[in-house]
This record gives sequence, C-alpha cells and structure tokens, in this order.
Amino acid sequence: MRIISIICLFLLIGISNAQNNDKENIMKVVNNVFEAMRTNDTTLLKSCFIEEPTTFTVFRRDGETQFRRDNFQGWVDAVGRPKEEMWNEPIWNEKIQIDDDLASVWVDYAFYRGANGDQFSHCGVDEFNLVRLDGNWKIFHLVDTRRREGCDIPAQTDPRNKLTTMLKSADQMEVLGLTISEAAYKARSAYAVSTAEGNDGSGVSMIKNLEFSNGTIEVDVIGLPKKEAPNTARGFIGVAFRVGEDENYECFYIRPTNSTAENQLRRNHSVQYVSHPDFPWHRLRKEDPGLYESYADIELGEWTKLRIEVQGQKAKLFINNAKEPSLVVNNLKLGGDRTGGVGFWTFSTTEAYFSNLKVTKTN
Repeated sequence: MRIISIICLFLLIGISNAQNNDKENIMKVVNNVFEAMRTNDTTLLKSCFIEEPTTFTVFRRDGETQFRRDNFQGWVDAVGRPKEEMWNEPIWNEKIQIDDDLASVWVDYAFYRGANGDQFSHCGVDEFNLVRLDGNWKIFHLVDTRRREGCDIPAQTDPRNKLTTMLKSADQMEVLGLTISEAAYKARSAYAVSTAEGNDGSGVSMIKNLEFSNGTIEVDVIGLPKKEAPNTARGFIGVAFRVGEDENYECFYIRPTNSTAENQLRRNHSVQYVSHPDFPWHRLRKEDPGLYESYADIELGEWTKLRIEVQGQKAKLFINNAKEPSLVVNNLKLGGDRTGGVGFWTFSTTEAYFSNLKVTKTN
C-alpha cells in the first residue's frame, strides 16, 4: 500500500507541475497580446492567434446590450498603424481553466491611451479561448466587455499612479561618448547608437532631465558585432541607470552571441551587471565568480526585451517577458539611495539599436 501511495503522490506532483507549466505558457501568450498592442508589434500580435480567430465585443448603449463581431485583421492593422500614442492595457484577477488541449483565460482589464499610455479610456473583462496546436498555445476566440464606470482598478495597476517617461525623439537624449540617430530597423521605429569618434570603449546616452532612483526600466534592443570587430566582440548592449554628474553609474548589459555559444562557460556569461567605473566585469568575475553574470536565452539579430526592476540596493534583470529574472543583484555598488539618469549603453564594437524605452518611477 505504501508503494502505491508513493506512486500516486508522484503522479499528482507531475500533473501539478505540468498544469503550472501550461498556465505559465498560456499567460505568456495572453501577455504578449498586450505587449504587442503597447509596442505596435503586429508580428508578435499575430503569433498569438490562429490564422482566422473570432473576436467579439459586448457593451451597453442607451441602456441596450450591444453584441458586435469585430474584424480581426482591422484590429491588427490598427495596432500596427504609426500613432503618437500608446495603447496600454494592464490586467489583473487572472482566472485560468485547462482541459487537455483547451484553455480559457478570464481577466479584468483597463484600457489607457495617450503619449504615455496613462489616459483612461474604458475597462471591462477579456475572455480568451486557446487551443494547443503542435505544442503551442494559440488564441482562437476573444470576447471583451467595455464600460467607463464601475471600474475597480487596483492602485498598483493604474498607470495614473505612476510617473512614466517614454522616449519619443533623439532630441530628448544627452550623450556621453556616444552618437544617436533615429532609424527604422526590423520593422520598428528605433534609435541607432554608436560610440563617438575616438571612443574605443563604452558610452551612455541619457534621457534629459530625468532623475531615477527606484522603479522599472523597459527597452527593446538588438546588439550585433560590427563587421570589422575582433572575434572578442559579443554585441554588447544594455541600460545604464542612476547615472550621476560624476558619470558613475550602474548597468545591466547582454552579450547576445554568448547565448548560443558551444562553450558552456561563455553561455553562462550572457548577461552582466557592472558598476562604472570601479567595478568592471573582469573585477567582478575575479572577486565573485558567477555572482554578477548569468545565462539568458537571447536570439541574435532579433529584438530582445530588457526589463530592469530597481528598489534600493537591489536590482533584477528580466529578458523577453520572462516571469523570473535572469540576474539578481542584491548589493548595487553605488548604494541604495542614489539618484541619477537612465539611458542606452553600448560598446565600440557593437552595431546597436534601441526601441520602446519606457521608465516608470516609484517611491
């Protein structure tokens, strides 16, 4: 009997772990829908759905219930259309139901627009129906409700409670050893950044008049080794934060080519924390091997989303909407109470592109 009980226990644990993995993969698809809306990324948006999904909206007009079938391709086109505002749709109260290859997700949402995605439009519920095809979850049906009143939006979710800055023009940037220009790259409006003439090291380009201490920094990056670069080039690219007038700063950056290297030790050096100028990578690696760098799954030549969460003396780096951080630093070298700028960071051997920089400050 005891052996049977143990076997049943392991089976239950296996089923529970599989369901947790399914839930994580399902919510990744759902979250990618809202990320695509925020960044005007139609490729990402369409990847979340089957080829011809159905979409509906339920709302009230003059006291009467309205039930409308929406045009999916029209919505995709609207998401991708260039505009001077962001479509921002935070969600909460996620409820997930799964039966084999069928799933349903019910979430509360609020929709915001405007330059910083903080002008309230409406709220309601989204219901997603998904099917697992060839191992991948895809949305085949989406229906939402819409209203402007009776919205119980959690304070921590409401972007109106946060101070958010988004980069709209290269003119907003102040450069330290870099040059920056607006460019189109990989179907995105982007910023091409390179080190200034005579600078054979790294440089920073900061948002003007922004003082950052705690909060979240989000940006999409592509870093490629320049054609003429030596074989030690890795496509170094990242974000500097708490940049002071003394030009000292904290920084997370990635080495995209390391992610797919055949050498496991190189793979373990895919993401890096440094503190300029006293704690460069080689000092940190020598004094604390493996503590300030780690592996991350990065596709060379494709947009990689970096999200940095900073609170006091602790900072976390997340890659591509991952639920868990790729790197956690518990002792930022410049201390926990420092305030400073935020900006792009790159190296002289890198062909660097940045897009969708968003900085959200918290107390």
